[in-house]
Amino acid sequence: MYKIKQKPEDFVVKEISNVEISKEVGDNASFKYLYFKMKKRNKNTLDVVKEISRVLRIKEKQIGFAGSKDKYAVTEQTISITGVGKERVERLRNDNWSLEFLGGGTIPISLGDLEGNYFEIVIRDLDKEQTENVKPISFIENYYDEQRFSQNNVAIGKNIVK
Repeated sequence: MYKIKQKPEDFVVKEISNVEISKEVGDNASFKYLYFKMKKRNKNTLDVVKEISRVLRIKEKQIGFAGSKDKYAVTEQTISITGVGKERVERLRNDNWSLEFLGGGTIPISLGDLEGNYFEIVIRDLDKEQTENVKPISFIENYYDEQRFSQNNVAIGKNIVK
């Protein structure tokens, strides 16, 4: 019997952002929003946003993101932060997440501000029959419904993989 998500590294999600980011930095760059690549492991997006807002002493709504990423995974996504300086954000440290400065801009990141997601999924314990006709999948339509499919996740996921 095959197994998925045995460890966070078995499910990697990299968000493909559609936000226009200015790389201009320095004294002349006055951005309302700073953009960071947030990498996280074994944490969901909302929990990390809450933690960042608490440590920076800003409101959660000052941190924007395009979509929630899975908890039991290794993920990357672009977030926006307003009302705090770049240096203060870059000093943040955590074992389960990190922030890398990307640039700035004039608009916050909001739900849906992404082209899509890139996935790497490890399937373990496949027997020989299951691997004979396996072909890489390069595109799956994005579904956004009750954080995927609620109680039908397993059945629908199996059908998509087939």
